[in-house]
Amino acid sequence: FMWAAGLGLMGAPFITTGFWSKDAIFAAVYESGNEWALPLFAIAVLTAIITAFYTTRMLGLVFFGKKSKHIEKMEEEGHHIHEASLSMWVPYGILAVLTIGIGLIGLSAEENIHHLFTEYLDHSFGIHTEYHENGDSILPAPLDGLNPVALGSSLVAFSVGIGLGYIFYIGRWVDPVKFVNSNIFFYAIHKVMLNRWYLNAIIYWCFVVAPLWLARAVFRYFERTAIDYGMNDGFQKAAGWGAKVVQGTQTGVTQSYLFVFGAGLLFVVLILLI
Repeated sequence: FMWAAGLGLMGAPFITTGFWSKDAIFAAVYESGNEWALPLFAIAVLTAIITAFYTTRMLGLVFFGKKSKHIEKMEEEGHHIHEASLSMWVPYGILAVLTIGIGLIGLSAEENIHHLFTEYLDHSFGIHTEYHENGDSILPAPLDGLNPVALGSSLVAFSVGIGLGYIFYIGRWVDPVKFVNSNIFFYAIHKVMLNRWYLNAIIYWCFVVAPLWLARAVFRYFERTAIDYGMNDGFQKAAGWGAKVVQGTQTGVTQSYLFVFGAGLLFVVLILLI
């Protein structure tokens, strides 16, 4: 069942639903005539290669790889690998059987699937594709409804992906660790992918580190300086300084008070006369 599901995910030619849906997508994009058609088509083919590769890698590690340290530890504790329960593998098995069963009759439905994706591109993205009836095709009669470029690209993508996966993880002809470390380019790509494109680091810096720095800066330069020192201590010192100024004017000498009173009265009279 796992192999059937894996072949469906890889798009194994002519026997899986994944192949027919992939071929229909390739054909719809390639025939769209949009200015972005070829770049999108190239990205789709590259994605298909990567999908076939990592699926083969998964199958190789599960069925042909060494036991992980976790499994070895579990076996030492008396636990052993066993089949999943019925509630898990029965639905999985049904989907796997349908993947192969529908895939075997997929050739008859491929044209309808192609037409479905063509309408989807037209209505969702405004990418219009001229629908062509089966006519002059370079492919033999059973396949004359398929786009030869899309079909060839699908076969190449599957072959390249599963071939590389087999070389590294099933046949073990090349050690993937040594291969990655032998070239700075592949090492850099492996490093980026191993760190999940550094998305976790970017998210952490943007939403954890940066807000903490901002909070510390606000606390240090605004709350501690402007609020605590500027307002609390500042107002206290200003009030104390003002009290000292007013206190300095209180000499306790009667002549000084009379002099200030007379000067103030004279100032008011002059203001009124002017």
